[in-house]
Amino acid sequence: MATHQHPDHTGGVNKFLERNPEAIFICNQQVADRFEKWRKRIVLAVPGEEVVQGSWTLRFLKGRHGFFSGIQNNGVIIQNASLSFGHTGDTVDFQGFTQEKIDIFAIPICGLFAASPKRALKELKSFSQPLPIIIPMHWLLRSPSGFCKKLKTVFPNSHCIVPKDGETINF
Repeated sequence: MATHQHPDHTGGVNKFLERNPEAIFICNQQVADRFEKWRKRIVLAVPGEEVVQGSWTLRFLKGRHGFFSGIQNNGVIIQNASLSFGHTGDTVDFQGFTQEKIDIFAIPICGLFAASPKRALKELKSFSQPLPIIIPMHWLLRSPSGFCKKLKTVFPNSHCIVPKDGETINF
């Protein structure tokens, strides 16, 4: 799945689809237009709609991309019977996510293209349910470990995970 059309979110799509002939590509229309050659394997991510793949349900939310206007940015909540994962894409706010039950939440903290660390903490305070695991992403020139320390003071029951490049995290 690609949340929006920027190269850091779509850079490996062609190679991945070439190497995985059974895979589908879930993306919004703006991204799909850039990958026309894969149109038979594209499933459109439309805010407010769901896609079911086996035991997983993907629900799409509209996000407001920071800095660049005109960019369609979709957030997604991926869930099965026992786990839910939220990914905001590059958004400046977490609207649409705040009333959801999310076990693992990937959020941007870069501040230029998306929410800043300060804005991210403010946004997290608006959630109606606790967020057990937070994964900061898109930190650019920010300190993800510094963000995690601050997060722990505001949300002592949340666990902040900063994966290393290429690291797989099992839950």
